Amino acid sequence: MTTFLTHSLEALKSAVLLSSGFKSIAPGDCKVISLKVFERTKHSISETTLKRVYGFAYSKFRPSLFTIETMAKYCGYEGWDDFCLKQEIQHAGNNPTNANWETLKQNAAKITNFTVQALQNKAGIPYAQTIQREFIDRHFAAFSRGDHTATVLSAPAGYGKTIALCHWVEEALALNASGITNDVVLFFSSSALMNVFLSGRSLNDWLLGLLGYATDVDLRSLFDNDRRKEGNFYLIIDGLDDHSYKSEQFQLLLSQVNDIAALHQNTGWFKLILTMRAATWVNNKHQLQNNPDNWYTAFTANNSHLEINVPLFSAAEIKELCKKINPGEEVCLAEDIAENFNHPLYFQFYYKQHKDDFSLNNINHVCLYELLSAFVLNKVYLGPYSADKLLLLTALVELMDFKNGVFEVDKLKVNGLIKQCAPAYHDLLSVGFLRELNTSANLQYHTVVEFVNSNFLELTIAKALLQKNNNAFDSKLIAQINTSFANEQRRFGILKWCVIYVTKSGQQNNLDVLANALLTPCQKSELLQFLSELFEKTGSPMINAEVLIN
Repeated sequence: MTTFLTHSLEALKSAVLLSSGFKSIAPGDCKVISLKVFERTKHSISETTLKRVYGFAYSKFRPSLFTIETMAKYCGYEGWDDFCLKQEIQHAGNNPTNANWETLKQNAAKITNFTVQALQNKAGIPYAQTIQREFIDRHFAAFSRGDHTATVLSAPAGYGKTIALCHWVEEALALNASGITNDVVLFFSSSALMNVFLSGRSLNDWLLGLLGYATDVDLRSLFDNDRRKEGNFYLIIDGLDDHSYKSEQFQLLLSQVNDIAALHQNTGWFKLILTMRAATWVNNKHQLQNNPDNWYTAFTANNSHLEINVPLFSAAEIKELCKKINPGEEVCLAEDIAENFNHPLYFQFYYKQHKDDFSLNNINHVCLYELLSAFVLNKVYLGPYSADKLLLLTALVELMDFKNGVFEVDKLKVNGLIKQCAPAYHDLLSVGFLRELNTSANLQYHTVVEFVNSNFLELTIAKALLQKNNNAFDSKLIAQINTSFANEQRRFGILKWCVIYVTKSGQQNNLDVLANALLTPCQKSELLQFLSELFEKTGSPMINAEVLIN
């Protein structure tokens, strides 16, 4: 019977790279390897399959027997069983009880380097043009100095947790290589944890197998305190989020992660680092924090509700990032516009649209709305289950209490529709458009569904109001916006999304109804500037002229 031991599979992947003449791998190399495999074995492994094997494309399942048999033959073995047998013979003399801190560090570094490279290749902005974040150095320095066993980086999707973590891990490996530190760094993304369920083993046994050790070995017995020299063992799991797994799988995985933290809570050199979305932390912190003193979270009073400890870009970081992308240009941004681009996800959207002529000096207030529109178009309207997504979003808006400023929806009220449109709902959670927060307390169940940020909320409300009004921008719509929203800023945000729809749908002649909108003098001035910038970006110069006349 063919087995799929994790460390053997990782060894085979490394052997394929070695046979292909690669020290490391990028997504484009999979095509070259595919051709080389066919030339040598006359068996075909597609480029897409290789991308799944090496982590560049998501896969729920492990490689097929045909795939690993062909990979083994490509490396000069008779097949997978022959490869595993010779691997065992090769390592037969390595008694795990004689393993020391140095060999553990080397084994972990191989896995960590592969993870870092795979995540770098998935970065929205080329990784070489991204920057190190100051907050993560401060966070981990305080965590490492203290007596805490575990820490978490908690923030909504798109806050740059993964890229910041990759920079920190690279620096940690560099300090190891230079002899300044003597840490073991084992880093992998949560997608790799799917192998835990496929292998049928516990997370602890799977980790031992990943490092190349037998499952009957106590992990602590591998640590040579004489050679550790005050080094720490960092176990880092990136993206541990509930939307990536079935509910029962995630709860089992969370329980096993918690067991590992509890097992090592009195081991000063063992450090567990998790990254997850803020909603995942809020919903599951009661399971992880059995002993809150073991966890270093660094949440501030200002973010106590959302449980976010990853800050947005500072003005200095925006300038540094712009300098790396376009070294020849000095960045000069208005303060209010800079605030709109302090979100790493929005910055990434803008880069994708302007990678050939990147500059923030020409942006204005309309740019953010264009970026959000592009995101919603690609992730909601054009993505899978788009009709179900729109059905869900419309239902959420209809259940909101606008007049009392309640823009979250009790999950019990929409649970039937969520079950009916489950794939669409989980996709909206995974892309960071919606979040689910469980704030149950005092024997009272309370779980709400809400939009991740105000921009997504106001855009969805505007679309729902327009749809209910037969997509007509008229005095009736303005009257409804005036009477439905007491908060001036919320009302103004929804109105701007409606104005954008007007310019896209050719209803510019109806803009005179804006005179009936309840706006402060400052908002009227801002709206005039917004309209001017919007017209400037709409279509050709001829169309702009017609719009301005109207």
